[in-house]
Amino acid sequence: MRNYLLKFACLLLCTGFLFSCSDDGDVYVTDVFMSDMNGAYVINYGNWGKGGSSVSQFDYTDSVMTNNFYASVNGKELTGNIEYAYNYNDQTFIIENSPDQIITLNDTLAQLKNGVSLENPRACVGYGDYIYISCWGSTPDYNLMADSYIAKYNIKTMTVEKEISLPGGPEGVEIANGKLYAALNYKNSVAVINIAGDNAVSYIETPAVCSYFVKDDDDNLYVSLINTYSNPSSYTGLGYIDTDKDNITNYELANVSSSYSQIMAVNNDKSKIYVIAASYENWSLVGGVSVFNTESKTFESESLISNISGADAIAVNPYNDDIYLTTSLSFTDPGALNVYGKEGTFKNTYTAGVSPNHVIFLN
Repeated sequence: MRNYLLKFACLLLCTGFLFSCSDDGDVYVTDVFMSDMNGAYVINYGNWGKGGSSVSQFDYTDSVMTNNFYASVNGKELTGNIEYAYNYNDQTFIIENSPDQIITLNDTLAQLKNGVSLENPRACVGYGDYIYISCWGSTPDYNLMADSYIAKYNIKTMTVEKEISLPGGPEGVEIANGKLYAALNYKNSVAVINIAGDNAVSYIETPAVCSYFVKDDDDNLYVSLINTYSNPSSYTGLGYIDTDKDNITNYELANVSSSYSQIMAVNNDKSKIYVIAASYENWSLVGGVSVFNTESKTFESESLISNISGADAIAVNPYNDDIYLTTSLSFTDPGALNVYGKEGTFKNTYTAGVSPNHVIFLN
């Protein structure tokens, strides 16, 4: 016991924790002194229903991976599974399942407040003083998803103020031209919500269910069109949404990943969108990364990265255009962060946590 207390005291001194108590009795970290927060942060989902989530820091300047980074800052790991992570206005928001909640972190990834409860939250996007969170409801039927909704989370008060009913299982969300777009995972549509007015909902019909967005410099959107077990479709690819007219043009690509991960990323000049495309071969998910040219509106004929087992998430380093591809071959063993140059040349691989499904960058 004495050795444990000594080690814990050293941990506090080394990381510079300052704790405070809120009026409701919550104890949380209010400040952490870190020498350098620059880097890529790999969000590791863990094992569904059994926890194991973690955050790894990859220092791309020195090519060093530090696993269990969140625990080193906060003194403990998260108890559930990280579904999504999002950086906005010098804060990072963790969407967690089991327990279902949103957790607010400061710019050093120190927790600002205990998690605020939601019902099966999926993804989020920031606009003004709010974070809009897609939620599947307390008892999703995984069919019509009649009880799914968008939660409106006030960043300043750290409370959920309003819920916008949105049947169809919203997954990825994005803001464009002052409107909220939600990719529906159980209905062949993208929902468009007038958040600047009366929250009226309209729909853009799609040839398949959708999952996530990327945005170009003109505030237009690309949405992934996928084939899922519960909502099968013979058409997969990308849809381009003109957000002035709210119409869509579709571009076909076989086997777009249906993983609930970061399956698309755009390079820094927005000329290329990288899309994970994979299919099952002998019970193993095998595929690679395809490239969509946003100027010619065509997919390149050859995959940029091929024959990858367990491809999970993709991201682009905003400082050097390196491509980060995470892989996971098991729900219990550590995954990996694989680094490629912008031309697809392999550089190195680094051990991450279990099921790495997102990468965010902090400066």
